Amino acid sequence: SGFKAALAQRWRHRETQLSEEQIRYWLSELWIADSASLPLRGLAKLRGIWPYAGEWLNRQSSADRKTAIDALDEVLDPTVAKPALFGLLAARGGDDVSHLLAIRAHLLRAEQSQALVLVDQMLEEFRQGQALSLAWSNPEPAASDESAEDGDEGTYRAPPPPAPYADASVDRLQRWLKPFREAKVAQPVEARFRKLLKERRDAGAVPTAAWRFAFQLALPTELPSLAQDLDKAWFRGEVAPEQLGSLCEGMATVFPSEVPRWLARWPQSYGFYHARQRATILANLKQSTPAARVLFESRRRALWSTSEEIQAFDLWRKVGASSSPEAKAPATWSAALPFWGPKFDGSSPALGERLKAHPLDVLSARAMLRTPLPAGEDALFRVAVALRENIQRSNDQTLLDLKAARGLLPSSWRAARTALGSRTPEALGRILVERKMKSADINAALADLARMASKAADDTQLKAALGLLGERKAPNLKELRAELALNMPAKQEAYRIVDGRPAPIRPRDLSWSMLAQVLKAEGVR
Repeated sequence: SGFKAALAQRWRHRETQLSEEQIRYWLSELWIADSASLPLRGLAKLRGIWPYAGEWLNRQSSADRKTAIDALDEVLDPTVAKPALFGLLAARGGDDVSHLLAIRAHLLRAEQSQALVLVDQMLEEFRQGQALSLAWSNPEPAASDESAEDGDEGTYRAPPPPAPYADASVDRLQRWLKPFREAKVAQPVEARFRKLLKERRDAGAVPTAAWRFAFQLALPTELPSLAQDLDKAWFRGEVAPEQLGSLCEGMATVFPSEVPRWLARWPQSYGFYHARQRATILANLKQSTPAARVLFESRRRALWSTSEEIQAFDLWRKVGASSSPEAKAPATWSAALPFWGPKFDGSSPALGERLKAHPLDVLSARAMLRTPLPAGEDALFRVAVALRENIQRSNDQTLLDLKAARGLLPSSWRAARTALGSRTPEALGRILVERKMKSADINAALADLARMASKAADDTQLKAALGLLGERKAPNLKELRAELALNMPAKQEAYRIVDGRPAPIRPRDLSWSMLAQVLKAEGVR
């Protein structure tokens, strides 16, 4: 039990770095015994039905967990005609979590007709007014971070605002459609949903979310008539003007020629979320200059928070308006833009000079957080001041300390260790992966941590850094081991004499007589 508890503690923050075999061991030895929680993020390593089973597995009691695991392993076996999983999912009537997992299993078994039976049962509930009577919890597939290491690591990711005009029934239809789209057999389900949505429109007014979903499902030949029906509903007063932004978002990808007319009907507002939504729609229509103008004009008329300013700056960069001479932009945005180019790595003194003149320029300071590459202490200190006063994001200081330590390492490993503090390679590696840094940059940072530990003769930290590089299959590991071997003194290994020759001491050789001889040789009585 002690070993299991220690293993659960070690693996808890490394789910996405574990192998399929390790995730299997976690499920069969730790989770079943209630020694660890369910490895939701690690389920993606198991493929098949497993990435979608997390919510259902979380509901299982300790006594039922082995049965659930066996059922999930069995369900994709083509030799089993009636897998036990379907019986478990149908127990006590089931709900959306169980039904959607059953649909996933049927589709993976190429049993499309059985999956459509469940869809027809759900649609019958809609028509009887029971569509929202079942409990719901979101069974999204588990996500693995390994495929996303090279993302836009400098982008500020604030939580999105709640959708003010969402419709629960439409959300449920979208969740049921998703498995069929991923399996590329969505046409029969889409036809059923188009029929249901038309029935709802013929019966009376429907929410904007239903119109948006109808446009996403409509066939190309149906779009003009659907647009006419929406126009009639608008003049009847069935479409709220403030909800047109969500409608335009849905139409931009399927019927872009119709969007400008509805954008003109959408009342202008200068709050951040309205400006971001309107600018995003225009960007999807390939109108980068008008998108930048919306952000610029709204920012002038409203008082945005620092996090909103950061998100607007990131959107401005992504829509590509920064390269247009006609697009206006705030002076602070234009001044920060050069530090976000692909060639900027933080070593240039330009950022330090910029922050020396403008100590609270958060947009420029954030560029230093894009990579773990080494940087000078002076520039890093100014970045820390700007971020500390203007933005609260976890682990910013840790990343800055890592960059400072790597910058000091060539001149003094002691200064580098002091700058790094007590942070471990496991914690630093986890932060770099979570921030989606480039894989090569993560490997280089871990290699520098190994060099610091080697200089300090810290075997624990050295083994941890080399172990992480080994788990990542880093291409620089072999070269690093050879480099460190030159700097490490040869270890004195204990041995015993067998037939006049030295031989290694094996565990079975550790007897009481050998211990007595060692103590006697050391003068212990």
